Amino acid sequence: MYFRKKILRLSESDASGVLYFAQQFRMAQELFEEYLEETGISLRESLEKGEYLLPVVHAEADFFAPIKVGDELELGLQLARLGNSSFTLRCLFKSVGSDRIVGTTTIVHVAIARSSWSKMPIPKSLVSVLEALGPLVSETNETV
Repeated sequence: MYFRKKILRLSESDASGVLYFAQQFRMAQELFEEYLEETGISLRESLEKGEYLLPVVHAEADFFAPIKVGDELELGLQLARLGNSSFTLRCLFKSVGSDRIVGTTTIVHVAIARSSWSKMPIPKSLVSVLEALGPLVSETNETV
């Protein structure tokens, strides 16, 4: 699992001062991008001249408690599923201090060849990076 702490900023909230729903997806995507960069995969290079792309084909979010401006969160990135040409990432949003999970995202990416825009097997170099996220851990900290 890959972790990062985050404080909710005013620009990420709605008019009531709680997390604007779309921001949860943005935070999860940024966490994935940071993880890739830390493992040596340059998103910029991949987008400009890589052999494959990783578009999102499904995304969902759950909100279990309000996240308010100034709240400190711990975001955790997990590999939920690894297939031949697609993978599912789950991001847990925990309230720092209480360890309460206040939200989750589940995002499915598919590997496609840049040249044909056709589905392709996930490159082995990416598979090892994804597997390093470890097994899926449930909200109760049990391995699934």
